[in-house]
Amino acid sequence: MELRERLAEIHRDLDSLAAAAARERAGRLRNLQLAARALRQAESTAQWVQILADAAAPFASAIAFFRVDGAAVRCEAARGMDAVPGAISLDEAPAFRQAVESKETVVSLIAVSQLGAAAVGLQGRAHLFPLAGKTRVLGVLLAVDEAGPDVYGLEVLLSLGAAALELRAGPGVALIAAAPEVRPSARRFARTTVAAWILNFPELVSEGRARRDLYGGMGALIDGARMVYGERYQPGPDYLHEEILARLALGTPSLLGPGYRWAMGVGYGG
Repeated sequence: MELRERLAEIHRDLDSLAAAAARERAGRLRNLQLAARALRQAESTAQWVQILADAAAPFASAIAFFRVDGAAVRCEAARGMDAVPGAISLDEAPAFRQAVESKETVVSLIAVSQLGAAAVGLQGRAHLFPLAGKTRVLGVLLAVDEAGPDVYGLEVLLSLGAAALELRAGPGVALIAAAPEVRPSARRFARTTVAAWILNFPELVSEGRARRDLYGGMGALIDGARMVYGERYQPGPDYLHEEILARLALGTPSLLGPGYRWAMGVGYGG
């Protein structure tokens, strides 16, 4: 009897933890939706920066947004840490330079030799997230957290922020001068595409999961994204399928439905 009661107690604890995790995920999704709306409605670039910083703060213990200014970066906003004064030369901060040049997230030790003056007063590891628009690099978000920041959440937030800034940017409004066209990597394309579906079509996602047939209601979106992905990134790893399975279908293949035909590259061009 005691064993049965103990097992029942364990099941209740697991159910409670699962419910708490679901509430946390729903809360973060809601916060991203609100942030996306606020970023689109920002009346100035300065206001946009502050909105971005506020939205990024829950994803790490400390964050700072840096505007790229030629061969240097300048801190425009900080949360959980002091704002970094003055300019940091990219020549003296290799981690920043790598993020700007590769357009990919960079993980770095917090050291002056890697981050320049941005390392002062911080401990642990840093993640640097580049903010890239369609035609130019816009800035770099520095995130510090002992357990590691929410990488997925920050990458989605920055993609939403870049899109909002591109919509409102005209001549002379961009954060930095124009650079050669930047095409997102295959992994970033996959992450931001699926994240946009979840943010913009919550009812389709909920109904598809409930019916265990996401493809039945979202087939046009999925097929369109697959066509673009195939043209840009195939042959190569199928990050889009991985993201659809992990984020859209919550790791459960059966939720995709019987019509889904894109398992790990199958279906491209056919």
